[in-house]
Amino acid sequence: MLFSTLAFVVSSFAFFAECAPVDESAGLVVLKEVTSKDGVSKITVYGDAAKSHSEVPARGLDLLPRCGSNQLVCDDQHLADRNACTSLVNDLRDSLERVPDSPRAMCGRYNNALCCVTWRTPVQNAVFDNLVDAAQKVLDGCRGDTGVSGETNDTLIGSTCTTQCLSSEMSGC
Repeated sequence: MLFSTLAFVVSSFAFFAECAPVDESAGLVVLKEVTSKDGVSKITVYGDAAKSHSEVPARGLDLLPRCGSNQLVCDDQHLADRNACTSLVNDLRDSLERVPDSPRAMCGRYNNALCCVTWRTPVQNAVFDNLVDAAQKVLDGCRGDTGVSGETNDTLIGSTCTTQCLSSEMSGC
């Protein structure tokens, strides 16, 4: 039992170090891949291809008094499968896995349906769990018949105040 639990934990947080190009038109590369809690699906972290991962200053600190309010705006474009988004949020919840310095999207593919959490500006000092509150707010507040899509403004991710989105787009927000 201990060995199978340990093997699951190790495989759940294994990642690939190389950055692989994905969507050159969006300027994104794969920064990290993590196996989801179900042991089958993958969570992929995408970042800006052209920027150094170490030169990102803290942004939006002047907005800290209102940051974290997660002002909700629903959208009907780029609708993501609600079940895929629920699975992604559950996989991110309580995870202290560190978000690389300059990603712009985190996507999960569940039963061939894609759901992505994206944000407008590079973030610092963030862990996966920092993405949960705003994503859950979109899931709960944007109730479309065929899927879910929306954004939250004044969202605190790590030490950065930004806009966060939940949709089927890895380069949207």
